Amino acid sequence: MKRRVSDAEWLRLITAARLSGLSDRAWCEDHGIWPTTFYRAIKRLREKAIEIPESKAHRYVPIEQEVVQIAGEDFEPEPLSLPVLREQVITDASEDISPVRISVNRDISIEIRNNASTAVVGAIIRALREA
Repeated sequence: MKRRVSDAEWLRLITAARLSGLSDRAWCEDHGIWPTTFYRAIKRLREKAIEIPESKAHRYVPIEQEVVQIAGEDFEPEPLSLPVLREQVITDASEDISPVRISVNRDISIEIRNNASTAVVGAIIRALREA
């Protein structure tokens, strides 16, 4: 017989999952919880106006980079020409879908994994459009 988990216990479990740094699915698999059960609990708690924390998994964290100017008579940068990119929106965040790979000429290749945040994907697209 299955035991009923209280709302307080679900909130504790959901909070632990969301602060773990793992995706909800990965955390559920690690703890023997069906993801559908997990998401139903989230829905039920939200309907009761209980605040559910957002996931900390795959958050974009900016890193500092040092920019060094290259100067000299022998250095002549080649202009970068970018092809027109078609954007594809993936609505299924399943980990089973292959990552998106974008190749620009032969010199640049960008791979966007399924767990990339929308902020990271947006920043990549904006950078490519501006280049």
